[in-house]
Formats: sequence, structure tokens, C-alpha cells
Amino acid sequence: MVLQALRQMHTFDGVSDADLLALLPAAEELALEADDILFAEGDPASGLYVLLGRGTPKSIN
Repeated sequence: MVLQALRQMHTFDGVSDADLLALLPAAEELALEADDILFAEGDPASGLYVLLGRGTPKSIN
């Protein structure tokens, strides 16, 4: 399912399935509820977030 979702994103155009599969062991799936905070302004970068599913993310400063 994650591979199919990544395959549909233009960010990963040109990346082979083998390379995407190599990334999956480092992936972590999170289920967030409304008003959950994924990260805050000023937090050090700790990875790449790919948002899948329904809803619209909000940016709060």
C-alpha cells in the first residue's frame, strides 16, 4: 500500500520500485487524529514526511 502511494507522487517519478522498496524499512506509519501535532516550528529535521489519507494539514505558527 505504501509503495503504491509513493508511486503516485510526482516526487518519486523516475525512482525504481527496487529503490522505493529499499526505503520502506526506514518508513514508519503514523495514524494522526484531528489536532495532533506532527512537528513544531523550530524542531530539528528528523526525516521526510509523506502525508497520505484524508484531511487537510494545518500550519500553525
